[in-house]
Amino acid sequence: MKKITINEFFKSSEKLAIYPRNRKNANALSKAFDKKLYTWRSGARYTIRKLYDVYGNKPCYDNDRLCSCVDFYKRNGYTIIEFKDVDLS
Repeated sequence: MKKITINEFFKSSEKLAIYPRNRKNANALSKAFDKKLYTWRSGARYTIRKLYDVYGNKPCYDNDRLCSCVDFYKRNGYTIIEFKDVDLS
């Protein structure tokens, strides 16, 4: 399966969310989003907000530049993308 790029993720019209599964992956994802100049909806850099402090081991990042617990996205019909399926380059 082809990995989804960060640009494809944010430009998709589908309801998508990335589930990093651990703090290391969440930090890598935030850094990759910052590098591509994506920000939270508020305009803040992704590396500013530590989702593990809010959602424990279940944070997800959606392509509408918001976040919530993975369970929220599952209940609301989002396609959950595993961290291993994201091309961070």
